[in-house]
Amino acid sequence: MLKHQLIYISIIVVVVSIFVAIGIGYLISKPIKRINDSAKLLASGKREISFEGKGYQEIDDLNNTLNYAVAELKKTEKLQKELLANISHDLKTPITAIKGYVEVIRDGVADTPEKMDRYIRTIYNKATDMDKLIDELFLYSKLDSNSMNYSFVKLNL
Repeated sequence: MLKHQLIYISIIVVVVSIFVAIGIGYLISKPIKRINDSAKLLASGKREISFEGKGYQEIDDLNNTLNYAVAELKKTEKLQKELLANISHDLKTPITAIKGYVEVIRDGVADTPEKMDRYIRTIYNKATDMDKLIDELFLYSKLDSNSMNYSFVKLNL
């Protein structure tokens, strides 16, 4: 009889242990699953997201780190939009001037060789300005992609 009781108690203890382990695993993994779902939304492009998962200190630290990353991504996107607006403006100005001078030449307003030479020099200078802007954009792109090699030199100030 003692043998049968020991077998029944052992089975009950094993079953209860399995349920307790599953319950504890669920409690631990629930905030991690919430964080994971939020991270997937962030990766899909949704920036208005907040990471919230209560639980252990490590989970709170992960929430804080991911919320900081979201804030930095928002700043970066804002700066990129401002950069594109500035680049568009800086490229549009010389193009407008070039078009204006080409129209003047086309309409025959440049009736003397001196005026023609001045307009052509202005067009050339504006095209050179655009070329410099484009070179700076390529340099920025290289710097951003870390494809440039740097060589540091000591200078005597």
